[in-house]
Amino acid sequence: MIYLEKEKRFMLKGDLHIHSNNSDGDLLEKDLIVAVNAGLDFISMSDHDTPNGSKDAQKIINKLDLPFLIVPGNEVTASGGFHLLVFGLMQDIMNLDDTSELCRKIRAYGGYICASHPCWKRTRERFWDTGLFHKMVESGEIDGIELINYTANKDEEGDESIANIPVIEYYQKLMSQGIVFPITVGSDAHRSENIGKVFMTVFSKEFTVPSILEAIFVEKLAVAHWKNMIYGPESALSLYETYKDLAQQQLSERKMVEISHKKHIRSDGVYFDVMLKQDMTKPDLSSSKLLCANSQLQLLEVNEKSQNKTFYLCKDNFIPSLNPVFAKIDNEKQSFIVADLLEIEPIIDVKLHPVLQKGQVILSLFVKNISQYKIENLTLDWDVHQLKGKYLLDKINIGETKQIFLDTALLHSNGKDNFINITGAFSGRLCLNITQILPVLLASLNASNDDVAFTHYCLKDKLRDDDVHSVFNTFWDNEYLTITIQVQDKYFYQPFHGASDYLGDSIQIGIDPYCSRSVNNWNNRQIWDFIIALTNSGPEIVETIIPKDNTIKNPAKYTNLSIEKNSDNTYKYIFKVPWKILGLKPDYGTTIGLWVMVNVNDGYGYRGYIRWAKNGDYNNPSDWGWLILK
Repeated sequence: MIYLEKEKRFMLKGDLHIHSNNSDGDLLEKDLIVAVNAGLDFISMSDHDTPNGSKDAQKIINKLDLPFLIVPGNEVTASGGFHLLVFGLMQDIMNLDDTSELCRKIRAYGGYICASHPCWKRTRERFWDTGLFHKMVESGEIDGIELINYTANKDEEGDESIANIPVIEYYQKLMSQGIVFPITVGSDAHRSENIGKVFMTVFSKEFTVPSILEAIFVEKLAVAHWKNMIYGPESALSLYETYKDLAQQQLSERKMVEISHKKHIRSDGVYFDVMLKQDMTKPDLSSSKLLCANSQLQLLEVNEKSQNKTFYLCKDNFIPSLNPVFAKIDNEKQSFIVADLLEIEPIIDVKLHPVLQKGQVILSLFVKNISQYKIENLTLDWDVHQLKGKYLLDKINIGETKQIFLDTALLHSNGKDNFINITGAFSGRLCLNITQILPVLLASLNASNDDVAFTHYCLKDKLRDDDVHSVFNTFWDNEYLTITIQVQDKYFYQPFHGASDYLGDSIQIGIDPYCSRSVNNWNNRQIWDFIIALTNSGPEIVETIIPKDNTIKNPAKYTNLSIEKNSDNTYKYIFKVPWKILGLKPDYGTTIGLWVMVNVNDGYGYRGYIRWAKNGDYNNPSDWGWLILK
């Protein structure tokens, strides 16, 4: 952050397009650490169709009173499947089917709308090639253009210029016609290491979010940085040329300050030596502070130029966690922060797995020692829907896995949720704390079970959708897994096609054949995700996620979908998935991860969904329910 006394403005560096684990990005804590160390003054957590990334980031910033701004963001999926960045709002945005109406609603709420990666190859055909993007710009339906996007605009060889250059050329054409259109820049980081690879400089009257948004979208005092080139309106370029040496000077001074740590694992807990290092000549750290997002770390005021302070972290507590630590450099000459991430790695790994024994579903645990030493006298305390028990493991050698069975039955009638809490301790130290909600279903051979009701409503307008009721059941034979879903819906609406089907009334089904419970790794998932819908052209099946090791081409053609519409506005979906594409040979006791949800659109926009499992979402297979063959 640089204050320009002559201009009465702040010169600020930012990235307005970052994803966190609230959608399909990296862990939020890692995002913040990388953003701070990249020298950014502001960022926007622009997660897909949710403002929750911005909300969670703001909580950490507020708690520590850091000189760092979170611009509320949300990457909304429009009806054509293309994306619009929404800034300035901390509320859910309905994905209205009429894009013009969507833009009017966002503006009515006080938000700004920016076209996200308008020439992105996945939506180019529908957004750029049709001229829809250009129409929205030239008619004033949107407020800005994401001129530079780092991640989404890479081609297969990693060259991001393939999609940025057409946008730049269009922007320059507008400039030549005397049209100065607001611009933004975003890394579109789905992995933390890409944050700050591209950035923008904004000249803001105040160090506040409203002032930054005003500078970008009203005053048009922002420039974009990409490949050693700078783009923007003449007024903003002139300011940057005048003060660019100050920005370079601060960057050099930031590099003289470093925060690092050394971890010590002792019998009574975990210690970190947190070190704030600097060049001995400058900058002056006499009034600096070390702050940690984990409240168990004390706040420390730095009173010397060279610091090496020891923090005691998690007394009597060995639970794995991430702890962002910030050094706040704040004196009369400058104000900035540097950061580090203290991580307590797990020493044991526990996987939950329900099994069928004598007609009862019980919970088994696979307990693995992933530490560097032998663990003795490990005590596991468990609580399954208020039935408590204890299990003692005398020892687990390094790398060894042991399976244990809890002597209580899980609920499985009508897909009821099992509330499970497991804690583990050894040598007086807590080393594990797992809380999960696990719904379990039994699928019968050649016969339907009792219907399971969808009872968990996740709607953006916060209203229970009383016009939609849904149930489902499952059964199996030697060739197919069959899932039937009945949806009673007064206002059926499905005008979409392909991967955009989920924006209309539809069903999403996730299948985790081997219960791998893979999380947050889009490139290495061993799961299937299907969208099934009754479109204008008939029943449609779309695979949105396919296991990496799948070798079957066009797997959807091997599945089978029929949809029946009854006179009482009930739609019955019968979806058959062959075991051969799942890579399984079905048998009594086979266990599969399962996720089923009903997408809701009453003709006024995508409202959200109702789901079977209470917690989690399709992004997190570790939260899915379990289907057991009987």
